[in-house]
Amino acid sequence: MILAVAALLLSKAFCARAEFYTSSDFSTSPVNARDSNVKNSTGIKVSEKAFTAILSASIPKTPCQDLTQWAREEWNREDTYRWGSSWTASTSISDFSLMAGTLGFSQGISRLRNPSPAVPSPFKRTAVLSPGIGASLPSFTASEKPKAAMVQVKAGQLPVFQSAFLESGEFYGSVYRNFSAAFLPSATVAATWARFPAGQQWTDSWHPPRRPFKESSFNAFSGEANLTFAHARTATGIGIHQNPFGEPACWARNQTVLLWNDMSLYTQAFTSQGHVLCADGTEEKCRFQFYAVPGYTFRRGKNSIQTGFVWGFSQREEQDRYADLSRTWTARGQVQFNSAGKSLSVTYGSAWTPSHEKAGAVTEEERDSTLNIKIRKAFRKTTSQTSFIWKNNERNENTYTVTQTLSPRNSPVKALSLQGTIERTSTAERRSAKASLSLGKSTRHFAWTVKASVEVKG
Repeated sequence: MILAVAALLLSKAFCARAEFYTSSDFSTSPVNARDSNVKNSTGIKVSEKAFTAILSASIPKTPCQDLTQWAREEWNREDTYRWGSSWTASTSISDFSLMAGTLGFSQGISRLRNPSPAVPSPFKRTAVLSPGIGASLPSFTASEKPKAAMVQVKAGQLPVFQSAFLESGEFYGSVYRNFSAAFLPSATVAATWARFPAGQQWTDSWHPPRRPFKESSFNAFSGEANLTFAHARTATGIGIHQNPFGEPACWARNQTVLLWNDMSLYTQAFTSQGHVLCADGTEEKCRFQFYAVPGYTFRRGKNSIQTGFVWGFSQREEQDRYADLSRTWTARGQVQFNSAGKSLSVTYGSAWTPSHEKAGAVTEEERDSTLNIKIRKAFRKTTSQTSFIWKNNERNENTYTVTQTLSPRNSPVKALSLQGTIERTSTAERRSAKASLSLGKSTRHFAWTVKASVEVKG
């Protein structure tokens, strides 16, 4: 309440826009009263033309009986708070931006931290490697991040320059430029580099999962290009990482999409040498992956049926000592029917890993399956969405989740959600129910959001 009043007063005093946010999650179990936990995030954000500032505090998932102790001993810890500010100045020849706080980084830095891409969705239609270091202020619910400072300079037709320094000892930098030509409507070239502290201590284990190396720092560099044509988009990236075991190690990735009327074909490929270090000091395990995603949209009047299918595989090195390789095949299809005010989406996917050698032994095959059904319909005063998710893993454990969400229009009630989950294993069955409520209102100078959820575990 104090933060909400402060946000309102700031918006009035500086003619700025202020936001207040608070979210509380409570979970309990009737079987064990001591298994009751609470979590909260509360903060304010003020924006005024070229300046933005945010401050939030979070109570991590804490047993209710320990709340008093947390309030007495933990509330003043630095990792309890997320904060940040940004400032932008523009002249006739250049733009200058400065950002500081517990910042987040994405885009080119994310690809240097963990080079291999995730499995694409069945409706993947874009092939872009966003340039730059992707600096951003923390959100109200952001996880713990080290303090950092970022500067960006853009002068006329010169490339955009970005640089960031982190309290943890990491350093990021990026240079990129957008351009076009007669045969090339849009293109971007970028260079990104980072310095990560990393190291692994020696261990007495007979079979360590990875080779240890002396605590130090290593450099990583990537060059990327995005090219846009009339009916095609392609993005290519190449990375080089310092390697404590010898020569630098490299990786490469490409994303390409072909578009023709209602048809599309997206492909994604990645390859890496051994000993490509990630930001946490572990080695990139993916040696090669390839996925193809064909798609087609059937249209008739105001109705449409969108289809997409993912097929491909990923080959990973299981353990450095034995250099054993495993290959996981993935197939996933999605169909979505859209009509005026309503939609139905069905997604089914499966990942299969055949038996292979691992640490001198032969493993059993693994198979994971997922079914996701969503039904959405817009009424005059509210929108309803119902979803059903089924998951089955290699241990033949099943999880069933049903969620019903209502989103009223022109109301302080933004969303009301009810969720039920059943988890079945070979030896036990666990059930849980969760209710969530989101309230909020937004005006020109002030916005507020209040979220709360209660979960009961059986």
